[in-house]
Amino acid sequence: MSATTEQLTGSEQLTGSIRLTHRSSLALDNLRAFVILLVLSFHSVLAYLQFLPAEPFPFDSPPYLWRAFPIVDSRRWLGFDLYCAWQDVFLMSLFFLLSGLFVWPSLCRRGTANFIHGRILRLGGIYGPAQNALVNVRLGRARNIAKPGQVFNRIHVADIAQAIDAAFAHGADGAFNVTDDAPTPPGDPIAFAARLLGMPPPPEIPFAEAVTTMTPMAASFYAENRRVRNERLKRVLGVTLRYPTFREGLTALHKAGD
Repeated sequence: MSATTEQLTGSEQLTGSIRLTHRSSLALDNLRAFVILLVLSFHSVLAYLQFLPAEPFPFDSPPYLWRAFPIVDSRRWLGFDLYCAWQDVFLMSLFFLLSGLFVWPSLCRRGTANFIHGRILRLGGIYGPAQNALVNVRLGRARNIAKPGQVFNRIHVADIAQAIDAAFAHGADGAFNVTDDAPTPPGDPIAFAARLLGMPPPPEIPFAEAVTTMTPMAASFYAENRRVRNERLKRVLGVTLRYPTFREGLTALHKAGD
């Protein structure tokens, strides 16, 4: 009788644990959806803000405000200014609140080392719409720096997004290299972008010459040779890259108008 009672108690506890986990996941999903909708709505109205200038910001003049406002529409509404100003007041605070609500309990439960190790996504060189070799070549700011033996991986923002989604969906632990399949020299995407645009590629600049005009951060980028493998990303998280190399990525961006 006692054993039966213990079994029932264990079953009830297990059921309660499952229900609690389900409720917690539902709450997290709802909060995530709410924040995503807020951010999407914020960015969807930026083109119609009353305070923006009559003409779009130039692409080739500092401080490159077109990155924040790539599209400026002739139709405006002051209500959108007030809506964005309202979000500016609380949105980042909301992010920190959600971090405190969900990160701290997990940190206490798993410990700092396990928590950090279970959430590492190592990214390659990021590119995507409006931030890629096509734009740099077209605007004349691409530098074809040649350093013998230097290679590194890249990753399209769309593949970063699906890697993050897969990491949440699988709840997998450990570090994952979120990179493409083709580590290549830094000049290869620039030459490929120039061919897509029908423009001559910029001349090669020896690294020893280019480094004299680089910032310390830019120079550190060339300090290491990064040839990264992404097998774990595919095997554990089941990610199939939409753009396995920069060639597919740049070709798609070129067709989209970049």
